[in-house]
Amino acid sequence: MMQALRPIYVRALLLAAATALLGGCITLIDTGPAPVRMQLNPPMPTATAQAKPLATQLMVMRPTASATINRDAIALLFNNREVRYLANVRWESTAPQLVQQALVQAFESANVFRGVAPDGSGIADDVRLTTDIRQFVLRYAEEKGIPTAVFAAQFQLVDTGTGAVLNSLTVETTAPAAGRDPHALVAACEAALGKALAQVVPWAAKTAPKAKGR
Repeated sequence: MMQALRPIYVRALLLAAATALLGGCITLIDTGPAPVRMQLNPPMPTATAQAKPLATQLMVMRPTASATINRDAIALLFNNREVRYLANVRWESTAPQLVQQALVQAFESANVFRGVAPDGSGIADDVRLTTDIRQFVLRYAEEKGIPTAVFAAQFQLVDTGTGAVLNSLTVETTAPAAGRDPHALVAACEAALGKALAQVVPWAAKTAPKAKGR
């Protein structure tokens, strides 16, 4: 009788051990509190001096970026080559998505085009703005110093009908952080991006008339 019960007893022991191990694994992969999510709200350019919006519709394409930037982590650059990420703080979305949203808002605020929308919106666009983000980082001159936000990108305005590149613009802007806390770091990123927006909007306004509306 004891021998007949022994396999059941062994199976019970194995099940208890497996349950204990599973519980241990769950504890090991617990990452703690969720990271703080930060929005990106750069200053918007003011309306342009032109009398009325151009009779052109603009589609703002999703920016391209390297794997270092194409994520929701906030990138830190040390010694101009070592990339780290801000601990326990993330962007609300990936950096390219946030830059795209800022570009759409900037053109809307400036009232440059008859219509502005991101790609995938279904707008009947005449021209498209492409963006290749080269840098969007907080650059540290020294390990425990206060960083400077850097935004660098190449923009191209493309005729939707022909695919021809109408013009291109390379921008690099910087903004020093006021401190080391996350809010000060994000504010510096916003300031650097805002300076870039202030260059892109008037440049696109001058370039777009070369495109023929469809």
